[in-house]
Amino acid sequence: LGVHLHVLPGVLQEPRFSSTSWDSTRPAPVCPLPLPPAVYARIDDWGPLHPFAPLDVRRLALVHADPGVWPHLVALAAASADAEAAGSSGLLAFADTRGRRVVAPHFRGADALGVCAYRDRDLLESFGQAAAASQDHW
Repeated sequence: LGVHLHVLPGVLQEPRFSSTSWDSTRPAPVCPLPLPPAVYARIDDWGPLHPFAPLDVRRLALVHADPGVWPHLVALAAASADAEAAGSSGLLAFADTRGRRVVAPHFRGADALGVCAYRDRDLLESFGQAAAASQDHW
């Protein structure tokens, strides 16, 4: 069905985005290759087992964010349409951790929401590049 489900455990929603690395007044930057990875939180005493995986913003239904991020979330629909009109396949929303795949418990260090423009072929190219990448970011 093309619907992304993100586990929402209990009352505490993680990650909680307090900022964005995307300036919603400008076009989204082109996604780097390989595409941004799924981000996991280390387990301390308790916490989520599932990662925050990058997804197309058209499938983003709910994200836990501080009110300062809300204007950027509102701009996603128009920005996605603009990216498609410019030749991209869409916009990718991800936890911007500067490439780190595992962050502190409760997603500390993954509080910036990133947005970038991708093409369908980037998805295929990204698999091979990610598999060949060093494990320095783990």
